[in-house]
Amino acid sequence: MARSRAQREKRREELVRVLSRGRSVATAELARRFRVNPMTIRRDLRALEDSGLAVRRYGGALAARRISFEFNFDQRHRRHLPEKRRIGAAAAAQVRPGETVFLDTGTTTLEIAAA
Repeated sequence: MARSRAQREKRREELVRVLSRGRSVATAELARRFRVNPMTIRRDLRALEDSGLAVRRYGGALAARRISFEFNFDQRHRRHLPEKRRIGAAAAAQVRPGETVFLDTGTTTLEIAAA
């Protein structure tokens, strides 16, 4: 289940990149490209449209005008979470009592602060 969720997120990120090239893309073409059922692409496009990243058209879709490659923080945080936690624990272990560390925003630095 987690693997299919990760695959879905990766596919949707790539869909955004394909759509950002500025042309309308047919559902059938996307299904062939990603080697999935056209219904899967339709669900993906519906989700991207709901997020404001795509505009669905009959037989396909195109990028929304204000497209962004930045997915929301929660989505980015969940990606590679075990690795981020390991990095966070390793980095936090380098900090000695009394030391001050400045962390910028980010999904990996969140795990450093949490460790």
